[in-house]
Amino acid sequence: MPHYTLSLWADPDIGDATFFIVVEHKKETNEARNEPPHVSLWVEPVDGHLPRVTYDAEPMTLRNQVQFVARPFFYKREMWRVGVTLRCQDGIDEYETQIESTPPGFGAWDLLIYSFPFALLGGMWIIAVVRRVRLITKHSRQTAAQLSNASSHDREKDYDV
Repeated sequence: MPHYTLSLWADPDIGDATFFIVVEHKKETNEARNEPPHVSLWVEPVDGHLPRVTYDAEPMTLRNQVQFVARPFFYKREMWRVGVTLRCQDGIDEYETQIESTPPGFGAWDLLIYSFPFALLGGMWIIAVVRRVRLITKHSRQTAAQLSNASSHDREKDYDV
């Protein structure tokens, strides 16, 4: 397709994925723009254990480009072949690539991000317990020393008599 530039942006989450297909009309052509092309997205596992499934992309008109959104479904984490079919007045063109579907969220960072507040509170609790134990130990040593000094002082008085 000499009149268009195609860009594919993907969030290939397991389950409902989101693909943005950006079709830009090349500026060097002097032809008047006709209606936007029809775009569809198809997916199939690389190993071919499932048939190809095609999804129509919904158009979203922007300034000098047309953006399409397609939401395919990936049922598990694996490599997938993804193709974009572009139909316009000049004919049909197809582009293909491979992607890996990923778990939704930040992946391995999720555990770190979500456990941070609990680890922080747990750390503060441990610090408080350690300080409390030190304070009690210090206080009990002082009390024991005072009692020891008092009892030895009382004994000295008994012997002086």
